[in-house]
Amino acid sequence: MATLCSVDSCRERLGIPDTKDDEFLLRCINWAGGYFADYCNRDFERFAGALQQFDADATTILLRRYPVEVITSFQLQDRNAWVDLDDLDWVLDSASGVLRLDGPIGNENQIARVLYTGGYVMPGDEIGEGQTALPAHLEAACIEQVAAWYQAKDRLGVTSMSAGGGSITNFSKLTLLPMVEETLQGFKRLRMI
Repeated sequence: MATLCSVDSCRERLGIPDTKDDEFLLRCINWAGGYFADYCNRDFERFAGALQQFDADATTILLRRYPVEVITSFQLQDRNAWVDLDDLDWVLDSASGVLRLDGPIGNENQIARVLYTGGYVMPGDEIGEGQTALPAHLEAACIEQVAAWYQAKDRLGVTSMSAGGGSITNFSKLTLLPMVEETLQGFKRLRMI
């Protein structure tokens, strides 16, 4: 799971002087990473050797990790073995992760896969040549979301309670801050139907 920000940056934002809540902050950071990935329909963390399967009759593949640094290989499943494919013609928009093949590499009953390196280098990790750092405004959005969840930790997911002779507790889905949701719109990947 991508850690889109550090515990230290969240602690600093919240003005927490000690490390006693670091475990909870880390859980919030992990929740945010998963939530952001689901919301945007993509994976943010850079991964060398990412494998993505697709229908072999597809000619447009939306890679989950982008920006894409390199496409390493294509393979087609033949019976129960993967066969390397050479000499394929394809075009890649590395910034958006849209891979277009010149034509289908198999039929509708076959599965193909692509091996590639893509995604953002996470905060605190060393950035190598040709790699892209996580955009600062995405990191800032994560910090703000984690801060909001932390500040609401005693009622996180609780929508109602009553006191007196008993109590009723309703749990709701975690929500994004409006400013965070607005930031994520720029990173959202539309789903192909």
